Amino acid sequence: MKITVCLDLIFVLNFLVDFYVLLITGHIIHQKISLLRIGLGALFGSLAFLPFIFYPKLLIGFSGIFLSIVINIGAVFISLGTSGGFIKKWLLSTTITFLFGGLVQFYKNKSEMVHISFYRWTIIFLISMITGLILFRHLSACSEKRKYIYVIKLHNAGKNCEEHVFMDSGNQLWDCVYRKPVLILSDNVIERIVSAKEFEYIKKYSKVGFMDYGDPLLVEQKNICFHEISYQSIGKSRGKLLCFIIDSVEVVGKDKVYLKQPIAVADGSMFRGKMYNGLIFSDDN
Repeated sequence: MKITVCLDLIFVLNFLVDFYVLLITGHIIHQKISLLRIGLGALFGSLAFLPFIFYPKLLIGFSGIFLSIVINIGAVFISLGTSGGFIKKWLLSTTITFLFGGLVQFYKNKSEMVHISFYRWTIIFLISMITGLILFRHLSACSEKRKYIYVIKLHNAGKNCEEHVFMDSGNQLWDCVYRKPVLILSDNVIERIVSAKEFEYIKKYSKVGFMDYGDPLLVEQKNICFHEISYQSIGKSRGKLLCFIIDSVEVVGKDKVYLKQPIAVADGSMFRGKMYNGLIFSDDN
């Protein structure tokens, strides 16, 4: 039986897989990526594998495992270097390789194919590569954003609630009346810490866009102190927000308590689909 070995196809397939695995590894560990180094590492891995095609017995058992480890270590060393934990990089790249191999095997089992043609394999690879990059970038962005999400405890007139807020260094709102930075909260959260009459006034303000000084609530209010503050932001040059004072805001995990804290009312749609319902100022404000 005559077996034809297409070295060019084997080289291309191995190069693509190695390049993809090394690129994903670099993205996950947040290392600065050099496409040239990634390409050189993938080139080393694919070239080092070719001689053993003629001696397939070497790729079976412990010798195959040893050779795979040595080749993979060389590719990772060339592409990503040793700084920042070389063992971690190698283990991560090995794990990704196994996951990709499992994906290909899963496709073969589902499609009941004995082998996968080069063109089908290329399509599977491209789809998995693009999907993987998008997924890892999204997870990385979410992970980075979570660092700035805090739980706050709101206390006002005997009412208490907890909510997640995002610490936004761009939130430079300042209450000139009380000379304090301003916390922005969704009206959905504010409803839980004010009275029914106060929230009715807040909803009224959101509709008309200005304070109704003839409202009896403004005459009888003592602690909440409704007033307006001006803001300026990208997209909408300027405007006004309704602001009021609550008893205290506690930032969980930071041992921060803000007494008589100004709160600005934001439309709930501003935070729809987000992991938080407010924007808190940074400690530098």
